[in-house]
Parts: sequence; C-alpha cells; structure tokens
Amino acid sequence: MNQNSKKILLLLTLFSGFCSSLLAEENVTHFSAEENGKNSVSENGGHKWWNDIEYTFRAGYAIGGTIPVDFPVEMRGLNSYTPKFNYRFSLNARKQLNKNFSLETALIFERRGFKSDVTMKHYQITLEQGGEKVTGPFSGNVVINAVQTGITIPINAVWHLSDKVSLKAGPYVSFITDKNFHGYAYGEKVYDAAGNWTGHFDAYIRRDEIRGEKIEIGNVYVDANGNQVDKRGTFSGEEYNDFMAGFQYGVNVGCDVMLSKKWGVFADLSYGLNSAFTDEPGNPVTMSLHPLYFTLGAIYRLK
Repeated sequence: MNQNSKKILLLLTLFSGFCSSLLAEENVTHFSAEENGKNSVSENGGHKWWNDIEYTFRAGYAIGGTIPVDFPVEMRGLNSYTPKFNYRFSLNARKQLNKNFSLETALIFERRGFKSDVTMKHYQITLEQGGEKVTGPFSGNVVINAVQTGITIPINAVWHLSDKVSLKAGPYVSFITDKNFHGYAYGEKVYDAAGNWTGHFDAYIRRDEIRGEKIEIGNVYVDANGNQVDKRGTFSGEEYNDFMAGFQYGVNVGCDVMLSKKWGVFADLSYGLNSAFTDEPGNPVTMSLHPLYFTLGAIYRLK
C-alpha cells in the first residue's frame, strides 16, 4: 500500500468513526423516545428514513490556485496572480441525525483554474524555444496557466449552531475530466548605463545541469526590420497534461447561512491532500502542488 492510499484509508477510517458515533447517538435518542411513549420514526409506519432528507442546489465562484506545500527555495517571488472563471454547481443531500448534527453529501461539478507569474532561480523545467526542447535549471520569470474541470463528491459532518447557521467539515474525492497546464518562461530586457537596450535578456536556462550550456530566454519584441520576434520558452501539451492527477482527494470545511426558508449563502474552503501532479517518472513538474480554493455562493432549498 503506497503512502497516498494509507492517507485515504486513515482519513476515511477517522471520519467513519465520527459518523458512527453520531448514528449511535441518533439511535439512543430514538430508543429513549420510545421508552417514554413519544412519537418516533420507528412508530410512524408510513415514514421512511429518506423522507426527511433535505435537498439543495448551489452555485458559487471559487478563488484559489494550485500551490506548493512548502514554498521551494527556487521560488523567489510572486509577480501577479489572476483567478480564472471558476464556477461551481452542486446538488446537495443532507440527512438530519439529531437536533445538532447532520450528514451531507453532494455531487459537485466545478472548474478550478488560475494564471500566475512567478520569479524562479535554478528551477528544473523543460522549455521549448525555436522548435528545440531544453531541460535544465531555469532562472527568470515563469507564467503558469492551469485549469482543471471535474466532479467532486464530499462527505461532511454538519453541526447546526441554530436553525439558520451550520458548520461542516469532511473529506472529499475529485475525478478530473478535463485538465490543461501550460505557460511560458521569459526574461526582462537588459539595458546599459545610457539606458539603451543591449539586445539581451536577463533570463536563461542551463542545458541538463547547473554547469551546462547557457541558453538565453527572452520575450516578445520587434527587431530593427520591424519583425516580431518571440524568444520566450514555452511548456504545454500532453507532456504536462498526462502527468496531472485524474484522481484527487482532500478535506473541506464550510459554513451555511439560510436567509429565508428557501434561500441562503455558503462559504467553503477546500485543500487537496495529494499533489495535482503525479510522481511518475518523467514528470516535468518537480514541485508538489496542492489545490487550495475558497468558494462563495448561493443556496436554493429544493426540499
């Protein structure tokens, strides 16, 4: 059993134990009600356990990204960050266990993506420039575009603070159906003391290793003949997408606030426990990157 499987097993075992304790409490409550001659679910012959499940439809917008667990020494700065249009739609089902607790699951369809510009130093990467691919340590700026679309299924324990406010937490699993990771590396122009461009850029990649051939990485510019020249180094395609994990798992916490009988708002925070990229040999992404997203949205109670 690999390390990821052990994490999943431990997470599900702990959560199953917690849910079992809630179910046991519900059974005790029902038993006490019967002893006292009160109405109970078991005394209502026409009542089924699924009759009191609450269904809600939710729509939200997420802000976040795929971040390293520990920021590596190669990362020297974040120059910019822009979230994509990260939508989220879900159908949630919640079963009341007792006055204070419920269990909830959902079928979530979501898109998670971002664009970032970071400064790196000696970052191991594979770049393509002028039709040639070069692998080695890169120093300069890297623009990353990442998008993942898929289905997420959480199992949450819900704590009701009141009739209108509830908190929830639990594990989730995600099945990624569409994935796209691409971007480019670039450098800034280098100027002389008089303020004139020297024709060079400050970014470069070393072929294979730190003492390898130095290859300059530039940007898009117009040469003396009026032609547009692109000296950036790009990375994209199946070389990266194939190494994005199709199965992801993690934990999430959230808060629901009902504003009326039918309408409410919610806030969720989710964190992936496994990397968005696999650790298979040949993976060009050397950092362990984990999804972290904060979602705000609206609730409509169906039943």
